[in-house]
Amino acid sequence: MRMVTDDEDLTESVVREINLREPVSLGRPSEDRGADKSVNSADKARDARDARERGREAANAASERAREVRNDNGRKGRPELPDLPDVSNRPDRP
Repeated sequence: MRMVTDDEDLTESVVREINLREPVSLGRPSEDRGADKSVNSADKARDARDARERGREAANAASERAREVRNDNGRKGRPELPDLPDVSNRPDRP
């Protein structure tokens, strides 16, 4: 894709015009919108604390479950390894 100007010759070319939206204003927000942001900031901070706490609880639960599984596997013992097949009768490779 390339951008072409109106004065370029476009014969034997495939051209499709794309309309672009108006750019978003980059100005500073008004003062009355700042008050709403402080409330939203407090909500966001509370939500972040709650999310961190839920994350800690989930990590602790997973850690405890892994500890239980590890202890259960230790009590079971390890299974014996299967016998290896007898390869003495196998012919040598060429």
